Amino acid sequence: MSLPLVIMAAGRGTRMKELGQTKPKHLIEVSGRPFLAYLLDNVKTAGFTDVYLVIGYKYQTVYDWFKQNNHKYSLKIINQFDRLGEDKYGTLLPLQAVAKELVGQPVMVLNGDNYYTVKDLLRLQNCEQASAIAGVDHDNPEIYGVLVPNQANHLVTIAEKSNEPPSRFINSGLYKFSSAIWPIISQVKISVRGEYEITEAVKLLAKKEPMEVIVLNQSDWMDFGRPADVTAFAEFVKNQEKDIGPSN
Repeated sequence: MSLPLVIMAAGRGTRMKELGQTKPKHLIEVSGRPFLAYLLDNVKTAGFTDVYLVIGYKYQTVYDWFKQNNHKYSLKIINQFDRLGEDKYGTLLPLQAVAKELVGQPVMVLNGDNYYTVKDLLRLQNCEQASAIAGVDHDNPEIYGVLVPNQANHLVTIAEKSNEPPSRFINSGLYKFSSAIWPIISQVKISVRGEYEITEAVKLLAKKEPMEVIVLNQSDWMDFGRPADVTAFAEFVKNQEKDIGPSN
C-alpha cells in the first residue's frame, strides 16, 4: 500500500522570468506537454493513489488544465491560498495546507518543479527508516543546500550554500516523513528570508528520530527552475524514456 504523497506546486517560479508570468512553472510545456505531466506520469506508474497537489500561484490555470486531463490522473487539488491566505510564503506551507487531511499519518512530499524517476520514488517509500530524505550526488554542490549525514547515513543537518560545502549531496526536495512531522510543522518560525521553510522542519525531525539519507544519481534528477531548463529537460526526457509512465 502506498503512502499519501504531497506534490508542492504553489510557488511563483520567479526564476522562470517571463515564462512564468501567465502560468505556474509546473505548467510550462516541454515537447508539447507541461512539466507537471511528466512528473505525474511517474507518480502514477510508481503506484501512488492518495496524491495531493498543492497549488497557489495562477491556480486557475491549473484547474483549467486538469479539467482537460482529469481522466489521466487521480488526485486531490488543494488551494494553498484558500486555506492559508496569500500573505505567508515558503516551502513549508503546502504541508500545512494538507494537515487537515493527513495529520497523524506518514507521508511522502516532493517538489513539483523537480523530476524524479519511478525508481527513486519507490526507493524513498520503501526504505526501512520511517523518515528519509533524498540527496543528489551533484557536481556543483556549492550552489545548493547540501545534506550532511553521519557515519550511520542519518541526516545531521542541511547546510546552506557555501563555497566549501561539507558534502556533495544536494537536497533534491524529495522526502519521506513519519507521523512525527505534523506537530513539528507548527514549531517552525519564519526565517531570515521571511519564509516558512520545509528544511527547518526537516532539521527538527532529524533531531527527534533517525532520518536516512538516500543518494540519487545526478543523471536521474533535474531541477526545472530557469528558462534554459526547458530545452535541457527536453533532452533529459529523451535519456529517461524508460522511467516515464504512459502519457495517454
